[in-house]
Amino acid sequence: MLLGLMSRRWILLTMLAVIVAVGIALASTLGGAAPRAPVTEAGNRRAAASDDRLLLGQLVLPAGAVPSPREPPGSGLDERASHSTDPNFVDEHAWWVVPRPEVAAVAFVKAHAPLGSHVFTSGWGSTRGIRTSSFVWFQWPAVESVLYNRVLTVSFVALSRDSTAVRADAQDVWDVPRPASERIPSSARVLEVGLVSRRHGQRRDASLLVTVTDAVNVSKIAAAIDRLALRQPFSSTCRAEEGEGPLAILDFRARLHGPVLAQASEEASGGGPCEPMHLWIDRHAQSALDGGYSVVQEAERLLRITLSPAPPRG
Repeated sequence: MLLGLMSRRWILLTMLAVIVAVGIALASTLGGAAPRAPVTEAGNRRAAASDDRLLLGQLVLPAGAVPSPREPPGSGLDERASHSTDPNFVDEHAWWVVPRPEVAAVAFVKAHAPLGSHVFTSGWGSTRGIRTSSFVWFQWPAVESVLYNRVLTVSFVALSRDSTAVRADAQDVWDVPRPASERIPSSARVLEVGLVSRRHGQRRDASLLVTVTDAVNVSKIAAAIDRLALRQPFSSTCRAEEGEGPLAILDFRARLHGPVLAQASEEASGGGPCEPMHLWIDRHAQSALDGGYSVVQEAERLLRITLSPAPPRG
């Protein structure tokens, strides 16, 4: 018994050392040292791979679990396991055989959630009405501007009354960072705010609402746009030009009647995930942005104007 306890303690200490080492590597990749290095897509991709190994290493299984180099025969937990279709997706997986009934194995894993995670969902699957497998998904908080999604999916299939095959998939989706060049030029001193009506996705009449020459307010609204995150590939599932509501148009200039340095457009009433903010700098289209309605609200508050159309009566 003492030997078994020492063996288990040695395993736990080894796992802890691995987790700490990978955690240090991840912190370095994420720019944990000061000063923080610029966030890059290549760095985010490396962070996703490091995080995958970290998450997989935190899975807690019942005593006696035996790692398997490949799918346990008869389990069906092969390479065709469910994967994200996101282009920025990485997966690290492993198999085990656990000397417990499936229900007991699932209960143990759910009761020993990995550090920092929560149970996102759990349940069971079936084929032709026959229960075939169980699953538990754990989720960790996102890392802003680096990792969008961090999950560990654990699948269970009974091999016998007292034996269960387990497959765990650590799955990360990394962010594409917004280029530093895609910002409102610092020379912007004048802002023109207007509305453009649309029908069937086409722009129609434009109306200028206000011209802002207060450099402080211009700077605040420009900063609100600069803080927006890039629309990621996984969120671009909407058809183009779905919106019908009026567009808020924000034109930034260096001086009154000067050329437009940058222009941003967003549905004035908040179009939801299918209506990103569009940005042009020096007449060149930039990457679409998420959360643009917050800029509309900020402009309404600072400038004391109304951009959102009034809801219909009745």
